[in-house]
Amino acid sequence: MNVLNALQDPTEIFDAIEARADTVRVAASAHASRGTKYIEGQAEDFAEKASEIAETLARRASEEKGLGAAWTEYAKDALQRYILFLDALRQRSDMVIEHNKNGAPPVLVYDSELVMDGATLPGPATISSCASCRPRA
Repeated sequence: MNVLNALQDPTEIFDAIEARADTVRVAASAHASRGTKYIEGQAEDFAEKASEIAETLARRASEEKGLGAAWTEYAKDALQRYILFLDALRQRSDMVIEHNKNGAPPVLVYDSELVMDGATLPGPATISSCASCRPRA
């Protein structure tokens, strides 16, 4: 049975609502406090990791190769890979154009046997079922 239905006096109803609101307020405050502590801990961890990364970058920049040389190597490698990718796309498109010029013949050619013809079935059907045979070596 609902607590509010058991109470008849409007003052009692408002007191019950206020008591429940106080309970929710305390729970929300505790939850917010725990959340704040968690976020503060995460921020400290993030700050530590960021300082480690900054120290590593500073150390790499002071080495004989330096950060600029490492970046140049990376950019050169990325550009070479991108050019190879574009060349592979060009070769594929050339193959597709040539295939379409030849009338787009089937790529895989297998002998097949008719298993069932849809035209011979009593109901309307336009599908035939075929079984593929192994290609000859």
